Amino acid sequence: MERALAASHCDWRVITVEVPIEKFSVALDGLQAMRFSALRFFSGLQQAAAKLLCPPGSMPISEVTSAFRVGDQWSCWDNVGYGLLKLITGHTSLENSLIWAHGDSRMTRSLLAALLTSSRHPHHFLWSDAPAWPDTSGNTENAKTNGPDWHSRAPREDVTQLLQARFEAADIPLSLVVVGDQLSKQLDLLSQLQPRQAGLILATNESLPRHGVSAAWSCGPVNVLTRNEQITASESY
Repeated sequence: MERALAASHCDWRVITVEVPIEKFSVALDGLQAMRFSALRFFSGLQQAAAKLLCPPGSMPISEVTSAFRVGDQWSCWDNVGYGLLKLITGHTSLENSLIWAHGDSRMTRSLLAALLTSSRHPHHFLWSDAPAWPDTSGNTENAKTNGPDWHSRAPREDVTQLLQARFEAADIPLSLVVVGDQLSKQLDLLSQLQPRQAGLILATNESLPRHGVSAAWSCGPVNVLTRNEQITASESY
């Protein structure tokens, strides 16, 4: 890790510390007092980090992998969403992507959180069966990306109609990106869509064979992002 930091012109040293979960809050106070520049959490502490470091009213990511000190505060993020963005944009333009995120999961939360901090955004981001959180669309700092024009929420039963309407209204060819846990149960909705021509990119926690997804999607090429690809992209962010 120190070699990677040196390549980025950061004169930092990496210290690995094992902290029992019951002492985690005290450890964070100590790291802050000692003016550590950044933190990287092992998987067993990532949920606790989200609860302790994310301010009330912020985008509710369920886990925090990393934090960077800004003044006396920590700027936190989850690498999972940024890894997904890297994989998606390796297959298609983000601006030409229609993203359907299904369910309340680490993957869907982290992807939207990453998009909200990006200077680029998809054609539209539709989140079905999403969690509720405070509306931040009035935040002028994020006005370019954090508005109602490019992301919305809907119940699962409305997804097919809403996605089809987006395809029909678009004046450019779109790719459909589907993200969420247990997506094998959502393939029936994909088979109901009838865009003129659209590629499909699917990311889930399941091991879905490409031929099984292709049977539900006859509108264009299919790319299934494997768990190994997702983990590699997340860790390399």
